Amino acid sequence: MPPPMGPAQGQSSPAVSQAEVRRFSAAVTQIKPLNEQIHHDLGAKSVSAAQRETLMKQYGAKVQAVLSAHHLTVQDYGALMNKAQTDPAFAQQVEAAIKAHP
Repeated sequence: MPPPMGPAQGQSSPAVSQAEVRRFSAAVTQIKPLNEQIHHDLGAKSVSAAQRETLMKQYGAKVQAVLSAHHLTVQDYGALMNKAQTDPAFAQQVEAAIKAHP
């Protein structure tokens, strides 16, 4: 017999306020170029393990600063990113917020 599903398993997640959507979309907009830069930097064949570690620490600090500026925790950001990837209606809200405030 399969284990019983909890109330949140497989169900839609709680509603997200418009303020949260705006904060998340602003963070996404600012983190995207950081992601592109770190992937580029880490992809260079000449990057040593020590340089790689330094780059990752710098990236982490920059991302944390962006999240803090938008009153989001890493956990909040991760949960909202997951919601954007699994909830088409929420993804549309985020896209609209990004377009409205580029």
